[in-house]
Amino acid sequence: MIEDHRQLVRDALPEGFGVDIGCRKASCKIGTFGIDRYPGPGVDMICQGNDLPFPIDHFDYVSACHVLEHIPNPKLTLVEWARVLKPAGCLLIVVPNAEKSLRQGVSYWEHVSWFTPDILKTLVQSWLGFQIYHFETREDLKDGPMIFCYSKKPTSFVTPRLPE
Repeated sequence: MIEDHRQLVRDALPEGFGVDIGCRKASCKIGTFGIDRYPGPGVDMICQGNDLPFPIDHFDYVSACHVLEHIPNPKLTLVEWARVLKPAGCLLIVVPNAEKSLRQGVSYWEHVSWFTPDILKTLVQSWLGFQIYHFETREDLKDGPMIFCYSKKPTSFVTPRLPE
């Protein structure tokens, strides 16, 4: 059993300047700018992950582990992460696999959005328009079954239309 999903993410992060959203316990990679809504050892700035105080096309990568399931409007949040990501930049998302977790009777009261592999793929690839270059589900993690989605922002990114 793998103790920590952060090692898997750390190994997959590209070179460059990135932001780790939801990094309260520890940032995934040394040199990554850490943000969280609560203070902690990996946090450089306290702010909400869906309202980032950075300019357009600022980061080479955005990583968000165990964040999206806590956000009531994931589409709005994904658009915000895409906004601060440079063209051809990488978006790395890790979320609990609801398909497996719920079947095993695992539920978390603080989760307001649930993702199956198909839902996450559709959201990132079809709706956001990012190219997925690695996608896997893992069941050998201490935190339970997880979905790992690694994608790239297209160089000609067009912000998707948000629901009214």
